[in-house]
Amino acid sequence: MTTDLFFPNTPIYGIPRPDRLYRQFAFRQQPSEIDQGKVRDILLDYGLFLLTPAVAPAGPGRSDTLVLETTDGVKLLKRYKSNLDAAAIRHEHSILRHLARVYFPAPRLTFTTSDDTFIQREDRIYALFDYFDGYFQYHNYFFLPAATRQFVAASGRALGLLHAVLKDFDPEGQNPNGFKSRQGERWRELDWFTEKLAWCKTKLPDLPNEAARELDGMMSKHSAWIESRLRELDVYLRAADPTRLIIHGDYGPYNLFFKQDRPVIILDFELARLDWRLSDLANALPSFARSRLGFNYTRMADFLGAYQSVFPIDQQELQLLPDVWLFLTLRRVIVCWHRYCETQAQGWLDEARQKLALAHWLIDQRIRLSELMLSLSTISMQRHRL
Repeated sequence: MTTDLFFPNTPIYGIPRPDRLYRQFAFRQQPSEIDQGKVRDILLDYGLFLLTPAVAPAGPGRSDTLVLETTDGVKLLKRYKSNLDAAAIRHEHSILRHLARVYFPAPRLTFTTSDDTFIQREDRIYALFDYFDGYFQYHNYFFLPAATRQFVAASGRALGLLHAVLKDFDPEGQNPNGFKSRQGERWRELDWFTEKLAWCKTKLPDLPNEAARELDGMMSKHSAWIESRLRELDVYLRAADPTRLIIHGDYGPYNLFFKQDRPVIILDFELARLDWRLSDLANALPSFARSRLGFNYTRMADFLGAYQSVFPIDQQELQLLPDVWLFLTLRRVIVCWHRYCETQAQGWLDEARQKLALAHWLIDQRIRLSELMLSLSTISMQRHRL
């Protein structure tokens, strides 16, 4: 199956995006919070030694990482965020071990001398991975449209193959963002989100005047219809019961490695969980199909069509994708408002505005999106008749 993941060996040339190069350079200049002495101490648990000083990789990530040259080759040391507990990390590592067993191209864990995949130091968790050398991320470059379409299609195909190898797998541990079981409820049902929304309303008087004014204006205009629409969608999607499987949870160009004549590598499984497979598609489409003028329907079709070519979705389920997308988007608005109340960080309010704009776009484009889903289903059925 992994042969389907190979990226074509035809050279594709791109121009680096200056803003991305600057961010990578700036990130490299930031000193790591993991000191060299601690790195050496951690490596002892793996039976390894550090040969040269550890360095930061290019580009920011969700967790602290360092590139290490060790007695067992080049490795990537990852320190997980403090809000991730051992159960969530064991869940991720269980998935990665399964992918290694079926030779799926994903990060490879290094085992400790006690045959575990992570260690704890004080209140933080660390893991060691093999290092991927010579790969690139296509979103860091300008490519001709035809080349970009190749990357988008390869990304959709890779996600389809990932879902195919995970469809019957039940990992250890748990992730609080997904379902508890293939038939049961979510760890966080809709009431969890509506309670956050109600809390935000009570928090408004405690916020600084400007922050309260901005949030109050947004919530007074949108909160009632968001809650009402979420309840409608929740009932509808529960009845429809889309396919559940282990999804990636954060699938985008920033979590894909490409290299000529090599498999596409899917990175960062921290948010992987049992969820609707449509959730992965809905969360991925903004990253792969958004353009400066809105959404590029050609790229959307390329991504979904490539996914369909390796792991088909029937017409009835595919028609649910716009509704799942809207459901997830509206939930995210509430999360952003809640985080803004907690932190007053402007970025959360900016994201809430973006998600609200996306929600209105999804409503306005409902007919066109349904037509796209129908055309993809028709193409998939014709392909499988051949």
